[in-house]
Amino acid sequence: MNREQSVSSEIKAQFQQSVRIDKLQLLYRQSSHGVLGSLFAGVFWALIVWDSSKDSTRFDVSIWIAALAITSGLRLALFIAYRRIKPEGDEVLRWLAPYAITLLLSSA
Repeated sequence: MNREQSVSSEIKAQFQQSVRIDKLQLLYRQSSHGVLGSLFAGVFWALIVWDSSKDSTRFDVSIWIAALAITSGLRLALFIAYRRIKPEGDEVLRWLAPYAITLLLSSA
């Protein structure tokens, strides 16, 4: 590989890294609204089911809404921590795993 190809490869890698960082920053900026919307929709759904269900179903709904509240709280706490710390550059990529984990938990 000659010097020109090496420099081109390095620039391409830096660009791709910058794109990954920008994507994750956008996700953190925009996802908090979705969490609140999801929690609101879940509570609304639970109220509808609660009124038209038996006691055994009400228990299941209570467990589900508690799980939703806990996972939504975890995601909101993560977003607050991210905004408080304000990571820069490559440091932002360390926040990918927590984002993915809390997203999977709240989606489950």
